[in-house]
Amino acid sequence: MGVIRYKVVQKRNPINDSVKYYAQPELYSQISKEDIIEAAQRNTSIPRAYLDMAYDALINEVENFVMNGHSVQIPNLGTISCRIRGTGADSREEYSTDHISKVGFTFLPDPYIKKLLKKVQFRQVK
Repeated sequence: MGVIRYKVVQKRNPINDSVKYYAQPELYSQISKEDIIEAAQRNTSIPRAYLDMAYDALINEVENFVMNGHSVQIPNLGTISCRIRGTGADSREEYSTDHISKVGFTFLPDPYIKKLLKKVQFRQVK
């Protein structure tokens, strides 16, 4: 079971200038590729060099699939896909890539992750 540490922060509503307090997660650090490989090495007998190559290969393939229009489902984690934002055109013939203003990625958590989040505990930090 996980514990999410949070702090209470003040936020001002720009529309009516009211102030309310909200929870904001306290992020410990950003986990790097090296951190992930080191943790995986502690939990397996696979040599570090193989883990490093496998990690690079997996990330490369996910990038390739998503960039070519595929949705990538990673079991127990979630699904990554591409999204497009922009403005509309009055007709199909008038539409061009000039209407596209932003391309990004969408992450949809797996139901397994959603179940884990229901079990998380919270601890406020001062």
